[in-house]
Amino acid sequence: MIDEKDTRWDDNQRVRQMSWKTIVKFWNDLPLEEAPYIHPFDQPRIVAISKTKKYSTTSFDQFLTTKQFGGKSTALELGLFPQPYAGDLERAELLILLLNPGLDPTDPWGEFNNKEFRNLLERNLKQDSLSGEEYPFIWLNPNLCWHSGFRYWFRKLHDVINFISQHDPAFEGSFLQAMKDVSRRIASVELFPYHSMQFDHKPLLTLPSCETAKQFARQAAKSGVRTVVTRGVSDWVLTGLPNVIEYEAKHWRGAHMGPNTPVGKEILTRVKQSPLITI
Repeated sequence: MIDEKDTRWDDNQRVRQMSWKTIVKFWNDLPLEEAPYIHPFDQPRIVAISKTKKYSTTSFDQFLTTKQFGGKSTALELGLFPQPYAGDLERAELLILLLNPGLDPTDPWGEFNNKEFRNLLERNLKQDSLSGEEYPFIWLNPNLCWHSGFRYWFRKLHDVINFISQHDPAFEGSFLQAMKDVSRRIASVELFPYHSMQFDHKPLLTLPSCETAKQFARQAAKSGVRTVVTRGVSDWVLTGLPNVIEYEAKHWRGAHMGPNTPVGKEILTRVKQSPLITI
C-alpha cells in the first residue's frame, strides 16, 4: 500500500525540481560575454528606456564619472551582472523574497577589479556545484566582507547567527560555523534583477524575468519551501498561498531579520529541527 504522505512528498520534490531548474535555465540564456547584461526576453522593453535612465559602464573609473556615484540616481546599471537570486535554490530550506539588488560602489569595483568575485557571481547565477560550497549563500561568505552585499546580510542575520552559536551545543560557540550553517539553509530571490541605486521601475515588474521570479516563488511555496516576502509584498502576488509569510507594511523598508522576526524564527526552527549541516 502506497503511503499518502510519501506520495505527497514525492510530488513536492518534483515541483521543486521543476521550479528551480526553470529559473536557472532562464538565466543561463543570459549572454555574459559583454555588457549590457540584459536577458534577451527583457531586452525590447529595457532598450526602449530613455538613455538618461540607464547606464552600461565597463570599468570602475567610468562608474565614478556617472551620477550613480555620490548621487541618488534611479537609473539602471546594466554594465553589471543581474542578481536574480543568491544561495542554493535546489536545497535551501528558507526562501527570502526581496525587491531589487540595489547599487553600491563595491558592486562595480568587485566585478571590474576582482576576478574571483566575478566568478562567484557567475557560479551563483548558473547554480554551478553549490552543494560543495562552504557558503552557498555568497553574501555570508566572510571573504566578501568588503562588499555591501555581505555587510547587508551580516547586519540583518548577525543576531540570529549569534543566537545559534551560543545556544546550540553542536556549534560549540563558533559564530563562523553557525554562519556556514545558515548559508546552506537560505536563498534569496529579487523580484527585479537589475541593479539601481534607488528603485523606481514599477512599470517594469511585468518583465519576463520578473514573471519568472514570481513563478519560481509560487512553485517553491507550493512544494513546501517556507517563503518569506520581505519587500514588494503586493507585487509578488503570493498572498494566501501555503508556506508563505508576508512582512507587514510597517516592516517593509527595514526588513529586519532578528531572532524575533519571521525570517529569524524560521531559521531558528530549522536549526532546532535538524542537526548541524556538514559537507
